[in-house]
Amino acid sequence: MRSNSALLILLIALLASFQPALRLAAQEPTPTPEASPTSTPSTSRSKVSFVRLWYVGGAKSPRITASFKSGDNEPRVIGSHVRPGRLGSYRMFLPGAYSFVVMDGNVVPDTTGKLPSNASPVTAPIPVILKPDTFQTIVVEEKNGRLLSAVLDDIPPKPEEGSRLRVFDYTGSKEDSVRMTFNEKESEVWNPSQGTPFEKSLAGIEGLASLHLLSKIDGKQLVLSAYETTIEPQKSYSLVIFFDRYGQKAFTLVDDASAPYDKVEMEALLKGH
Repeated sequence: MRSNSALLILLIALLASFQPALRLAAQEPTPTPEASPTSTPSTSRSKVSFVRLWYVGGAKSPRITASFKSGDNEPRVIGSHVRPGRLGSYRMFLPGAYSFVVMDGNVVPDTTGKLPSNASPVTAPIPVILKPDTFQTIVVEEKNGRLLSAVLDDIPPKPEEGSRLRVFDYTGSKEDSVRMTFNEKESEVWNPSQGTPFEKSLAGIEGLASLHLLSKIDGKQLVLSAYETTIEPQKSYSLVIFFDRYGQKAFTLVDDASAPYDKVEMEALLKGH
């Protein structure tokens, strides 16, 4: 009887010693591949480059389709059936070496974004290096029946530089100028003698401002168009003078190096690579 009691006490002690280990195993399950932090793609902004397409041309310029190609991968369309004067939004690309080509505007991708197998470029490919966490603008200009491409680095200004204005004139006029009104004071921002592209510091200018495109017509300086905007600190702006689809001189102001963080697009891009 005494020996049975001793055996029972020993069994109870052994079970008690196993209970902490059993509780620990229940609280800390072995990670599955889905739960592992390395199994999902990174959504860090530093993993991608931002690129936009800017098509400058006159009223009779043809529409274009443009794409990037990297290695043996399928071309990725950045603009389809784009009309002159159109500035697209920034698109996300994985960093690397690409070839940029322009095609006839009648070449359009299917619903999956794939171009026709017989699509052929109308310009020679230009090499473009896309670096992580950078912003670039690809400018396509139609001039005398030729399509010319250039790459602009949309580098934001440094904190000590304040904001910045870049002026691009695609009209070739010698009679234009741009003036700004800020705090009820008017000053000249740009004239053709300063060339294009032209950069002007906006240090000290912050808040509501008006920009005016002027041109000399019949000996008189007339305002062709006006644009009101809010100048924010440490930002870059591009002002473009161009001929619109009706052949009229116009200008527009856009933000540089600014794009929303689109987590869904970024994850899809990284998964598809």
